[in-house]
Amino acid sequence: MKKIVIFLMLVAVALGTTNAAAGDFSLQGYIEAGFYPPGNEFNPPGTRGLVRVARYALRAKIRAKYKRIFINYEPKLYLGDNRPGQCGCSEQSYNAPTLVYYQRIDFGFQVSKEMYIYIETARTFWPRPSLADGDPYMYNGIYVRYTF
Repeated sequence: MKKIVIFLMLVAVALGTTNAAAGDFSLQGYIEAGFYPPGNEFNPPGTRGLVRVARYALRAKIRAKYKRIFINYEPKLYLGDNRPGQCGCSEQSYNAPTLVYYQRIDFGFQVSKEMYIYIETARTFWPRPSLADGDPYMYNGIYVRYTF
């Protein structure tokens, strides 16, 4: 958890100082934090079928590009493990244990201004196996994107 927060803070500093890097290299992205109020908690990816909802979120997206080659990294950390009705009371928990960590990485080549070819991989990690429901949420794919 501490390593992820430190990583996100370092990326924020890097983005602030190198957004307009010299030459053909560029680094872009964002970092955000979120709060889900009682009654509006979020059921993160990979927790399907479970009564486990997140109270907090830390998310980022980082894109590094050199000429036409790029890599995107998108981490999402959900905290809270709030389980409504599990405590035998109507109170909501504001504790923030790690619930689930999801990451998506894609890399590829920009063919033209409008077309990209890339490979994407994503996976969900649970801090405790008891939080998982079945097989890990994981996928890979080859994509072609046309933008206009």
